[in-house]
Amino acid sequence: MIQKAESAFLALDLILSACFVLFVAGRIARGRRPAAPVGRLRRWSVFALVNLGAACVLVDLAAVVAALAAPPRNPFTTTAEFRSGDYLFVADSELGVVHRPNFSTTLRLAATTVVHHDSIGARVDEADDETPSRVDLVTVGCSQAWGQGVLGRETFTSTIGRMRNWKVANLAISSHGGVGSLLQLHRHLDLIPEVVCYAFWQDHYERNLNRYAATGAPVGLEMPVVRQGGDGQPMLRLPGPYYERNLELTRRYFAETAQGEAVGQGFRTDLEWTVRKNEWRILTALIAVRSSPWLTTTEAKETAAAYVLRRMQEECESIGARLVVLYIPRYFDCPVPDAPDSLHWTCEELGIHLVDLGRRFRAMRCAGIAVELLGDRHMSAAAHQAAAEELSAALGSTD
Repeated sequence: MIQKAESAFLALDLILSACFVLFVAGRIARGRRPAAPVGRLRRWSVFALVNLGAACVLVDLAAVVAALAAPPRNPFTTTAEFRSGDYLFVADSELGVVHRPNFSTTLRLAATTVVHHDSIGARVDEADDETPSRVDLVTVGCSQAWGQGVLGRETFTSTIGRMRNWKVANLAISSHGGVGSLLQLHRHLDLIPEVVCYAFWQDHYERNLNRYAATGAPVGLEMPVVRQGGDGQPMLRLPGPYYERNLELTRRYFAETAQGEAVGQGFRTDLEWTVRKNEWRILTALIAVRSSPWLTTTEAKETAAAYVLRRMQEECESIGARLVVLYIPRYFDCPVPDAPDSLHWTCEELGIHLVDLGRRFRAMRCAGIAVELLGDRHMSAAAHQAAAEELSAALGSTD
């Protein structure tokens, strides 16, 4: 829908702008010659077209001024990781995006991230590391579990592997929610882990229902989500047919609007992304108006989360694995919240062990220990260490 709407907006803008330019050109060419009499309907039609065309021309001029005065820029200071073939992500018809396998790069944001992925796209400590064919622990989740801003060996998955002498697989994927985590788990059941850790970042309540990833780019990058079926029951909805195009647009945006050495940076590029950002604001507003009000309710968030957890538990039971939910609250809120009661009830009903990091993170903040990275709201190395300790304690003795 986003792609069709973008095309319709551009076509309408061009047509109306052209009508206005032709009308003005015609009036100039006619000069003072009297115009032929026309009917009221035609007169009002011309009046409406001319005014709409004038509005489009003004909008276009405003976009030009904005592109010159305040060109769009993203937080990245280098574009090396966004060049074709060097991008962190690969388009996927089910998950929207997955991490590029057999890949190493350095992400330079507020916190620099040195990244190594093995042949299955799992994050590993060193470039030549490889996830074993059988592991003790699999982690699924988003960038919090993947470890944006910290080294691979500092993530809680790698840390608990050393603590318990376990073979581990960090299969978390940035920008994913619970639905993507569920599909990623299903895809890698052949690792036959004893324990599956779902890192439930608080934002997953919204991500389970939001069709488009919050990447910061003015692009509708679709993700798998939960929707109500015809019978009113929750169901999975996979990305639409434009997932490859939209990932490429996302890559281009970050490559062409970086604060530092942007590739292809210039007025034409700045104008394109200025127009796309304005279109995206309009389209997201229209989507919000047309969306079902149910999607914004607490009931919808809790229903979607419960559906994901139930499906995850079924996947784990199919291979005899134990599912543990590691709840990561928004630790930059004050006070740091605990897991909601509904999550406790769902986990208790399904027989899932819940590890809530709320109390531990509050204690860290009181002690002056940084839970979040400076300038980047992902978990610090200390927070990953704390998460590994809490998770290990919940799992009990390794004997």
